[in-house]
Amino acid sequence: MSEEGDVRWFDGLYGGLLAGAVVAIFYGIVSVVILHDFSLAGFFANVASSVIGSHATEQNGIAVALGVGMHFLISGIFGLIYGVLSLKFRSMWHAPYSVIWGCTYGLLVWAFIANVMVPAFGVVNIMPLWEALVANVVFFGFILSEYITVIRSRNVAATA
Repeated sequence: MSEEGDVRWFDGLYGGLLAGAVVAIFYGIVSVVILHDFSLAGFFANVASSVIGSHATEQNGIAVALGVGMHFLISGIFGLIYGVLSLKFRSMWHAPYSVIWGCTYGLLVWAFIANVMVPAFGVVNIMPLWEALVANVVFFGFILSEYITVIRSRNVAATA
């Protein structure tokens, strides 16, 4: 049963897309600019390699575009799941609990991606562990949780 000011399912979707953009920016700054580990196009092509295999190179624009789409699709789905869970666990809307929920969720997202999705789709993991953890816990989970918290506060203020 929904109450006035509740978070809606699409708030989680939008939060996931926003957090996915922040994660991509993080990878761009850390992996490309600071560490010179790989290019951002190479990162997205690596994501697409789960679908198109060895044809996924950073020179293949279709592979890069597919990787971008897949990255945001996955981010949106994980955001949607968080939004739906927040309807059940209302402490996900309230600071400081929202920070704990978000960071924990980011850790679970990382664990699922690293231990289920990467092996299942045969993607080569090109990222250091610390970088993936920071990206998912801080720049995905935290951003997503605080987006939901802000949206909830805005919705409550709008109904008051």
